[in-house]
Amino acid sequence: MLHIAGQNCRPETAEREFAATRRRHGTQGAKRKSPATYALPEPGNVATHVRRTRPNGRRYWAVAKTGEEATHVRHEGEVVRQAEARHLISSFGLDAVNPEDPEQVARAFEYVVARHAALYPGEQATFVGQAEGKGGNFHVHVTRNATLYEDMEVDGKLYRAGRKLAGDLTDIDRMRERADRFLAEHGHEYGLSPQRLPSVSERKKERRSQRDRRMATEGALSNHDRIRQAFEASMNDPRAVDLDAWKAVMAGHGVTVTEPGWRRGRSPKVPRLSYQLAGMATPVRAQTLGGHYDHGSALEQLDAKAHGRPRARRPELVKAGVPRPAAWPTAEELAAAQEAMARLAREERGLRAAENELYRWVAARAQDQGIAFGDVLNRLPESHEAQMRVMQRWNRLAEANGAQAENPTGNQEEQVPGTFGGATTAGSSRSHQPESMAAEQATKALDPELFDLVIVDEGLVQHGIYRADSAAMYKAGIEPRKISEAREFWESLSDDEQRKRYQERTKALQASQEAGEGAAVDEGQGEMQSPQVCTPGLLDDRPVGEESSLHAGMPGQPGGARRSAAARMERRRRNSLLWVLDGDDEPAHNEDDREFGA
Repeated sequence: MLHIAGQNCRPETAEREFAATRRRHGTQGAKRKSPATYALPEPGNVATHVRRTRPNGRRYWAVAKTGEEATHVRHEGEVVRQAEARHLISSFGLDAVNPEDPEQVARAFEYVVARHAALYPGEQATFVGQAEGKGGNFHVHVTRNATLYEDMEVDGKLYRAGRKLAGDLTDIDRMRERADRFLAEHGHEYGLSPQRLPSVSERKKERRSQRDRRMATEGALSNHDRIRQAFEASMNDPRAVDLDAWKAVMAGHGVTVTEPGWRRGRSPKVPRLSYQLAGMATPVRAQTLGGHYDHGSALEQLDAKAHGRPRARRPELVKAGVPRPAAWPTAEELAAAQEAMARLAREERGLRAAENELYRWVAARAQDQGIAFGDVLNRLPESHEAQMRVMQRWNRLAEANGAQAENPTGNQEEQVPGTFGGATTAGSSRSHQPESMAAEQATKALDPELFDLVIVDEGLVQHGIYRADSAAMYKAGIEPRKISEAREFWESLSDDEQRKRYQERTKALQASQEAGEGAAVDEGQGEMQSPQVCTPGLLDDRPVGEESSLHAGMPGQPGGARRSAAARMERRRRNSLLWVLDGDDEPAHNEDDREFGA
């Protein structure tokens, strides 16, 4: 493996991210019925079907009529899983990219990644560059998620997210045409020359199979190539002046030419040709050999000969030229490359360690909540960086909750407000890790809805009015379901209504904080005006009971300690809500931040 990259995913987690996209659009595990198959009857089975030919030469299976001898048995197709990914290979000849030159290889890989991003921007895909093939050519394996990741436009047609890759998105001829156009326009930017292979239309004139290519590489001729050579030799023969004379010349070369589709003396609607060598069990259709060998092409070539015009020739095979010269690196460049590789290896190890930590954390959360691993993963933000931030914030909450449960009076070492990973508190040494027994004990003391409060959309944008940070929202106690409902209501309002309600809410909260009272801000029963308005237990400002504090899982404390803890929790809730409304990225620096460990 020489190079690896991802589009709309990380290569290391591509399989999981592909599955998450399919789950989001309901295509994960989708089923389809495979086509029926036809086989010769086994002992004890009765044949029911026969193969027929349409006037245009197309063959099909049908139930045998009365008095007609059936030859095959129909086997119904099974219900199987739909394809979840598509595989594409882009290969470069030795004359285009020399695998011994790291610079050529790197630029060719960049070209493939850039081409796919330009032609299919809405796909999730991984790219793996290799040069270990039998021919030693540098090639790139492209694995495409079979479900579209996001909307994209291809050839002027819009494809929506969630659609299965099919049709023009997977048709190899259309994909080759797009790739050839991109190469002609942008190939020079990556040191590549225009396409030397025949165009798609030219390739259709001669359809060479893998067997044809393999035998040609070994110095042998396939039956198809023998027929092609006989066709060219017969067309060059001066005796071939019309179709019948040409058939006779072909017979002299050992090839029998027939025109299938004739019935009761009537010619088919679309004339066809078939070729058969001596010893071949069945004839081969001209369409299999290529358009150059079909009925219409043969007549055109014979007509051109009769009128003294040059006829169309067999497409020439394009062979790779000499390998492209490789530029060998200097000692300094080699040392720099080795240093870069070592740095990338360290970064990769760090990323994999972080990924393992994240998935251990997700597994622990799934076990705590009694739900599936995939369900937890679906509720996380899509980007790896955002997922790591959620985990880190959750761990900081776990530390703060565990520390406060043990020391509700707040007598702990101070942490620098607003910093992350700075001076640790007594509780910070108990950051929640799935393998830690202390962490499991801290988890039991947490609010049972804490995990739901953490999994909130990062950066909830309310039409430019304010930015609600996810950390502030789960500090404030907002449930994701309520956020979704509030978002729908909020987006249904006009800009003026949003601005008016936002100003009213801000003034009410500021007045409540200045007064230091826990009066509820009533803005209408049953009406969702913002994510904050619909949050239970946040805006009602209920008084603290005698048996328990507002910190879920923390038993009530006797006397002044209980009242002091409750007062701190009330201040923190109000400060958190103001943080959300103010739209700051960091919370206000106050004494409660040290307690919370923000």
